[in-house]
Amino acid sequence: MAAVFPRQSHTRNGQFSAWVLADFCLSPQYRTLGPALQLQRACLEGVDAGAAAFCYDFPSTAMMAVYQRLGIRSVRQMVRLAKPLRVDRKAREIVTGALAQRIVAGAGNLLLRLGDMSGTAKHGVSVALHTGDCGEEFSALSDKMAGCYGICTNRSGDYLNWRYLDNPLYCYELLTARRGGELLGYIVFNQSGEDAMLADIFGVDEPLMIECLLNGATAILRERGVVTVSAALIESHPWIPLFSRAGFKAREKSPIIAYAPSHSHAFDFSNWFLTYGDRDS
Repeated sequence: MAAVFPRQSHTRNGQFSAWVLADFCLSPQYRTLGPALQLQRACLEGVDAGAAAFCYDFPSTAMMAVYQRLGIRSVRQMVRLAKPLRVDRKAREIVTGALAQRIVAGAGNLLLRLGDMSGTAKHGVSVALHTGDCGEEFSALSDKMAGCYGICTNRSGDYLNWRYLDNPLYCYELLTARRGGELLGYIVFNQSGEDAMLADIFGVDEPLMIECLLNGATAILRERGVVTVSAALIESHPWIPLFSRAGFKAREKSPIIAYAPSHSHAFDFSNWFLTYGDRDS
């Protein structure tokens, strides 16, 4: 089987329907390129027929072999950015004895915390955990920023509720940034044991606001015992320098493929606003 998940995407030229390709699987005895090519070609034919303006995928190494046989190459890469929040795990690896581990971890955690003492509220920007559903103000923010970031998923309130708050598999939380009560942006995160993922970040293109969101999210996760927090962004994402300034370091990269029929609107996949939350697998 192969599946596609619909997404409404903004560009400077309007709104388009797109597909995320995902949930591709074959029974082990049929894992040859023949059936795989047939399945994925059927999905692409749906785009050619006009069911979606374009489609994209975050393929594994094995799946890239299928796309290469179809003549589709990677257009960009996602890069994982990681930031250490605590040294507890490393202390357990290199130090023996519970007391010595606590001493080493305490000193290391203090140093990491001191590096993030810049605060989360500056020049009237306040951050807070969001409660309840995402309403019209989130849709209004998405509409306001439509076209500002090239190709970008329409992050309406209904979409955010479906994708994150009502997600049956993962527990996501939203941290909002506001000035005078007006929604400027938000960051979406979830925690799994000692690790956490910043799944999405969106809002006005204001470095101060983004810094406040990053500082606010990392402060919450550090207090919850998270050792490492990660974020995955397209390598050309305009906010990667802000993540770097906040202490995130680039780690491994993974490919992104995109497909649009030759007769369709020319999409500029070099100008794309993609985060971890834009995948669906």
